[in-house]
Amino acid sequence: MPTDSTTTLLEDLTWLRTLARRLARDPHLAEDLVQDACAIALSRRTPPNQWRAWLTTVMQNLLCTHRRREQARLRRGPEVRGQEPHEGHSLLQRAEAQQQLVAAVLQLEEPYRATVLLRFFEGLPPRRIASSQGVPVATVHSRLQRALQQLRARLDRDLGGRANWLAAFAPFAWSSLATPSFVGLLLMQTKLKAVVVAVVIASTAPLWWPSGAGHDAAAAATAGALADRSDGSSAAGRSSAGTTSPLRAERRPVVAEPSHATPEVQRFMARGRVCNCDGAAIADVLVAAEGASAVTARSDALGNFALELTARSASVTAAEDRFVTVLAGEWSSEATIAPVVVVANAVSLAGRVVDTQGTPVAASQLLLQLPDDFDSRFQVPLDRAGRGRWGANSSSEGAFALPRLPAVGGAVLLVTADAFAPQRVPLPPTDDDNLQIVMQRFHFVDGELLGRVVSPTGDPVAGARIAMGVTSVVSDREGCFGISLRRAGWPTAIVAAKAGYSPGRLEVPRSGGKQREDWPAQIVLRLGPEPQKVRGRVVDQDKRGLGGAEVWIHDPTLFGIAGMLPMQLEYLIAGGEVPAQAARIPVPFADDPTHDGNFTNQASPVREPTACWFFATADAEGNFELPGLLDRTYTLRALDPTSGLFGEVAGVTGGSFQQIEIQREVWPELRGRVVSRSGRPIADVRVEHAVVAWRSNARVPGGSYQGTAVRKGRETTTGPDGTFVLRDVGKRNCFVKFSGDPIVPTNIKADAIADPKDLTMIVQARCQVEVVLVDPSEADQVACRDAAGNMVDLAILRRNSSHFETELAIHNGRSGLFVVGEDAVRLVLLRNGDIVREIAIAPDPARTTTVQ
Repeated sequence: MPTDSTTTLLEDLTWLRTLARRLARDPHLAEDLVQDACAIALSRRTPPNQWRAWLTTVMQNLLCTHRRREQARLRRGPEVRGQEPHEGHSLLQRAEAQQQLVAAVLQLEEPYRATVLLRFFEGLPPRRIASSQGVPVATVHSRLQRALQQLRARLDRDLGGRANWLAAFAPFAWSSLATPSFVGLLLMQTKLKAVVVAVVIASTAPLWWPSGAGHDAAAAATAGALADRSDGSSAAGRSSAGTTSPLRAERRPVVAEPSHATPEVQRFMARGRVCNCDGAAIADVLVAAEGASAVTARSDALGNFALELTARSASVTAAEDRFVTVLAGEWSSEATIAPVVVVANAVSLAGRVVDTQGTPVAASQLLLQLPDDFDSRFQVPLDRAGRGRWGANSSSEGAFALPRLPAVGGAVLLVTADAFAPQRVPLPPTDDDNLQIVMQRFHFVDGELLGRVVSPTGDPVAGARIAMGVTSVVSDREGCFGISLRRAGWPTAIVAAKAGYSPGRLEVPRSGGKQREDWPAQIVLRLGPEPQKVRGRVVDQDKRGLGGAEVWIHDPTLFGIAGMLPMQLEYLIAGGEVPAQAARIPVPFADDPTHDGNFTNQASPVREPTACWFFATADAEGNFELPGLLDRTYTLRALDPTSGLFGEVAGVTGGSFQQIEIQREVWPELRGRVVSRSGRPIADVRVEHAVVAWRSNARVPGGSYQGTAVRKGRETTTGPDGTFVLRDVGKRNCFVKFSGDPIVPTNIKADAIADPKDLTMIVQARCQVEVVLVDPSEADQVACRDAAGNMVDLAILRRNSSHFETELAIHNGRSGLFVVGEDAVRLVLLRNGDIVREIAIAPDPARTTTVQ
């Protein structure tokens, strides 16, 4: 059994003993069941995916067999009783063995002795020990490893060799495991661990396997592997005469007797941790699984919790009024990364939003923003955490109420409103029901253009959006606006858009319009009549209507930038709204916003039309209507989300009727295999067929933007041999995504697949890395290189906001945990964009690599 699985078994012993007592209702029998279950678990080379469910099945089988044996013993009569080993002799041997071990520990030199006592006798985790001793966690691990080496050497010397002390301790390995002490851990750290396990298992318990469909093949394979390891020979090397090892013969799978009782509902243990917003564990927090309010648990002294569920997945949140969940923990029975629930004390705010004259600001938006350094505060993986959102709109009287906000240090309230400058208000640490937020109207200075937006009849139009270059603003209640030439980036036409009107447009003067005197004193943008629309039908190759198909403009008219998002003009004049959170968050403007210094890449499974991607959905008969068209020709594209297939038609104008036929261009089957860099097959990797429905490339303030709208198709998971089969995979505008807890997510484009019948996908193991600087001023960014010197992606993986970066910010000397692949061999520290230091690293999938 691997070391990490051994650690998992030790951590689960409390749960395992509780389960045994509940099933057996006899404390002595329960201890025997725990010891036998531990022996069986340690005999496996690899842990099962559903660890606790597997242990539960093992425990139930053990109990059933014990009861059958008891019934058989009672039938045989009293003459077979009284054959148990002498308990007093067993206790004496155990006491002597433990005394020898404790003496060896106490003879260790410092700091090894204190570290061992804190870890194994006090049960403290390495991070707690590191904090108390004022050293890095890596130093604690190193001390423990060296201490174990010294202990093994000392026991070899004092007890006459490795064989002698292994023989003394082996009979008590399982009892030591059942009460997490140092003996069991010492045995697990030895290189002869497999020999000890084989001896103990052979003398104490038969081999057991979980019953039920789907386990027979795995049971047979593992039983064969254990027999091979135990008798020292391979299957190919055994005698051709057909002789069977006695050990293997004894370890045949046990088949449970048929039962007419109602089958027990399968249960799972969702285990995770509760932290505060500074990354510290919190005890005595009540958590609950979303959708299963009756299932709750409290965190223990180390912040750990365990929820017994019947569902295979759940979102875990705080379940008491004093806390607000900042990050919800997403748990599933297939996951190997434990969920982390981050909570904060609740703060209630209420008040009014007014301008500098005290006039209420109606329809302003308030949004809580977590501090930039929030993720860097945690030393545990947040891969399965999802951020909450907190916000509100002010009423016509400017009043607002935010009854439950998380009191996160450094958080701010972002307040935005049309025709007002965005306002950032530090989050008050305590309740405040009379908070007044003062907004300042935009004021225009030299170098900016002033204007008004009017209707076709000359009336002022409030709430119109005006765009020039990479910037956009909104007209006030009198239809007035102002635009900065510097922020616009380059001279283009000025366009005004309002739902229900054709856009108003003013071309830039031939001189380029960079000087204020080149423009009239006030620009007037007059909106036109109602925009046009196109109707049509989406059909398949047999001319049958395709209900649910999505139709959009493949060549839309881009219209300015909202925040960092390029907008489509057709969406706005068709009546679409720009979300305040995305549209009005201020962005830093470079002196030359046309340069390509920054690159923002977003992929989203958008389900509703947005300012970035405007589409219509066909009804059950395949009919659609797409409004908001200008007086120009378009190319329309249609997608069948169920198959990921496309259709297209060009030369489309408003007022016409179009039929779009979906063409069937698919591979009936895509067969492949997922392997590691060493060629080892990887099981339980999620394989998804995804369709790229829409792409956008645009210049934005300070750089460029590429947006992608993605539609999920069919999915599957790899089997024990790493193989998978996906059916009806599209060939165009599609890709296959590979993801899962053990690997770094990766994609392959469909048009890059040479042979759909034999795809070998090489993936990298997921490695957690953290940067902790002794001098926080040394660097403000971190990057990684591969062996060829190329930059590699740094992944911030979250449940609902995963993204990849080439450089990651360091806050106050800490980066927080991020993910790299095994190809990252050098870590690069930067300050103000300049390299200050490079450090060789060897990322390990089994532990967090902390770089100091």
